[in-house]
Amino acid sequence: MGSGRDGIIVLLSMAERDYAMFVYGEYAEYAFDEYGQEKLEEQFLGDFGENDWYGGISNYLDACEEYLTKADAGKPVRRPYWIWFVISAGCSCLAAGTVCLWLLRKMKSVHQKAEADAYLTAGGLHLTKQYDRYTHTTETRTKIQKESSGGSGGSTYSESGGGGSGRSGKF
Repeated sequence: MGSGRDGIIVLLSMAERDYAMFVYGEYAEYAFDEYGQEKLEEQFLGDFGENDWYGGISNYLDACEEYLTKADAGKPVRRPYWIWFVISAGCSCLAAGTVCLWLLRKMKSVHQKAEADAYLTAGGLHLTKQYDRYTHTTETRTKIQKESSGGSGGSTYSESGGGGSGRSGKF
């Protein structure tokens, strides 16, 4: 599309049941960002997995038209981050409320006293010395393992750079 030759292409290997999708160009990257590419795959990979080639290509082309129309209108397909914000805020409030209620149940009535020894009970605590001693530091390291994209069952690999981005995997 256009003088920059923006575009999106899907390549298929019937023998290995592999696919690769490549998006090239500034406008194509705007219309099909990483999330858009994931959602686009959902439109056609199931059909390819069931050997419905016509249905898969038709769904791919229809989805591309829909995504480009949305991008032309200035509203490209994007990840709905506000949903995760609402969920995380709700979970945080629930956790904080639970902790506050738990601490509230453990509170006992307290009356302020004028002298410190009034806070001691019979057989209570009597400190004679107080000191802190540093003993050691513990450090834990964990190697980050890169997940492989091999195997079957719709594995996917995403890559970007060099003026384009893409995804590949099995169907």
